[in-house]
Amino acid sequence: MKKILSLTVIFILISFLISNAQEAATQKKTKEPGAKQTTAKGNLSAKAIKGYVIDVVDYATGGQGRVNKEKAVDLVMKGRLLGLLSGSGKLSKIYLISNTDGSSTSKQLAELADKQIGVDGKIFQKGGILIIMADLIEAIK
Repeated sequence: MKKILSLTVIFILISFLISNAQEAATQKKTKEPGAKQTTAKGNLSAKAIKGYVIDVVDYATGGQGRVNKEKAVDLVMKGRLLGLLSGSGKLSKIYLISNTDGSSTSKQLAELADKQIGVDGKIFQKGGILIIMADLIEAIK
């Protein structure tokens, strides 16, 4: 029993160290000297994650996930989780989005649900979950 517990603790520590090393390497690669790059589309940086608002549960259970503004507002009122679907097919990724203070972005996402959106911020990946701590969320014109 002690061996299993010890191995589990060692495994968790190694996983944590690898995760932190990967995050540090990613941060080092993404650091750019100078001002934030912007696109012609607005205030979003060139590295903004672009995609569409989805109902995360619907998408995860086999549905399309895409929602319009009216449905998204209704889902938020019911406490459902909205996210961002970026890419398509096997290259698609689902991002959960939070404000930098940790508060929910669901109401803001619901208002932009009919449009393609871009999200700027710091990306975290832990246990297969992608989270963006958003500095900026806006519709792509």
